[in-house]
Amino acid sequence: MGLKTRIKTAIIKKAIDKRKAQHPFDEVYAETYTLPADADSSQNNSFYFSAHNIEGESLLFRNAYRGGGRTELWVAYKDKDGNAWVNPKQEYDNHEPTGLTITCVEPAKIWEFEFDSDLNRVRLDERRNGIPTDQTDRVKFKGRFTATAPIFEFSRHFDSLPVARALAREKFEKGFQNNLAAAHQVHYEQSGKLTAELSISGQTKTLTDMPTVRDHSFGTRDWAFMDRHVWIIALMENGDDLNFNAVRYPILRELQTGYLIKGEKRVCTDFYSSMDDYEKTNDVPLAFETKVTLADGTVMTVKAEKEMEFQFAFENRVYQFHEGIGSFDINGVKARGIIEFGFNKDEKRWNR
Repeated sequence: MGLKTRIKTAIIKKAIDKRKAQHPFDEVYAETYTLPADADSSQNNSFYFSAHNIEGESLLFRNAYRGGGRTELWVAYKDKDGNAWVNPKQEYDNHEPTGLTITCVEPAKIWEFEFDSDLNRVRLDERRNGIPTDQTDRVKFKGRFTATAPIFEFSRHFDSLPVARALAREKFEKGFQNNLAAAHQVHYEQSGKLTAELSISGQTKTLTDMPTVRDHSFGTRDWAFMDRHVWIIALMENGDDLNFNAVRYPILRELQTGYLIKGEKRVCTDFYSSMDDYEKTNDVPLAFETKVTLADGTVMTVKAEKEMEFQFAFENRVYQFHEGIGSFDINGVKARGIIEFGFNKDEKRWNR
C-alpha cells in the first residue's frame, strides 16, 4: 500500500469511526421496524433464519416485505438423509398469504415463527443443484429462536480498517458518496438456538437447539445494483460461529466484512480471499478453500463443500441467489451452514 493510499485509508477510517460514535445502534427500533405505508419498491424489510446441526439437518426461511405491496419468500428444509423440500413460489402480492409468520417476542432475545404450506420435493443435478419436482408435501413447522450472542450490526460493529481499505482503493468521482449512501441499509445478524416441531405430510419430528444465525435488514435493496456477492455462515461443532461475506458493486470493487464468535468473545475479520478466487459458474462451487485472517492475527483455513443448493431469483431474474447448504472443515473443526453466492444476470459485471 503506497503512502497516498495509507493516508486516504486513515482519513476514511477516522470518518467511519466518527459516524459509528454519532449513530449508535438502537436495538428496539431495529427489532420492531416496519415499512412505512408509502415505502416504494426499493425499500426492504427482510427477516431470515438459517439453522443447521452437525447431523446434517438444515432449515432456512425468509420473509422480506417490499414497498409497493410485495413479499419475497424463501423456505427450505433438508433432512439428515439428503431429502429436501423448497417453496415453489418466491414472490407474493401483499394480499396473498405466504404461509410464514415471524414474530419478535423480546427484542434481541426471542423470536417465534410458524409455517404451513405446500413445499416441492427436490432432486439434485450433477452439481448438487436442487431442482424442484412436481411432487409436493404439506410442511408445517412452529418454534422459537433464542439468542446466544449479542447482535452484530454491520455498519456499527464492524472493524473500520478493512472497510476503509476497500473504500480507499476507489476513486471518489462525482456522485460516489451519493451512490454509496443510496445503497446503504441496516443489516445485522445474531447467533442463537432454534427449537421447532416439524411436520411433513403428517410425519412429525422435533428439532432441538439447532445452531442458528438470524439476519434482519431494512432500507434500500436494489438487486440490480449488485454485481455479485458471497456469504458464508459456518456453525461449528465446538460452538463457535464464523461469518464472512464479500459484495461487489459498480462503485466498489469488493467490500469484505465478517466476524468470529467464540464464547463471549467476538473478533472481526481483517482479510480473506477475493471473490475472484472462486470459480464463476453461476452457482455455488462444489468445493473450495480459503484462508480467513482475523483482526487479532488468527488465521483460519476454511475448507467448504456444497451439499446442495436452492435457487431464488428476484426482479425478473435480474439477480439470482444460490443458497447453498454446506459442510466445512475449519482448522480441523467440523461445521455446517450456508454458502450463499449471488450473481447479476449481466455476466460482464462478475469480473468488474
